[in-house]
Amino acid sequence: MDLYKILVEAHSGMRWLVLLMFIVTMVKLLVTWLGKKEFGKGDNALLRATIGFIDIQLLLGLSLLLYFILNAGGLASYHYEHAGINAIAIIFAHIAGKGKDKPGPIRARNAFIFLFVSAALVGLAISRLPQGW
Repeated sequence: MDLYKILVEAHSGMRWLVLLMFIVTMVKLLVTWLGKKEFGKGDNALLRATIGFIDIQLLLGLSLLLYFILNAGGLASYHYEHAGINAIAIIFAHIAGKGKDKPGPIRARNAFIFLFVSAALVGLAISRLPQGW
């Protein structure tokens, strides 16, 4: 198995872990927000873990792009779309982690909204690939 195949499989498989983290974290944030609870350590840990998984996915994707550029000589238009949309999604995910000075429910609401937008953008980026989901 060559490096390209390993990177593709890792990046492809990791998307399911990212999706799972999005779902679990958004449910927890929704409970905190709608239950008017304090933004606790569990909320923060889940949010940080989700952002961490997204960052790992970014590194795998960048490694894939670099490998592809060096070995194939160029990128197709869907590579640019996928990378560009995901770059915006990552920015939204990192914004979700901000707001430590806000009250619990407001911080949970803001994090939920930004994470939801990030998840929607990731879904859109995946759909732009020829193989889709």
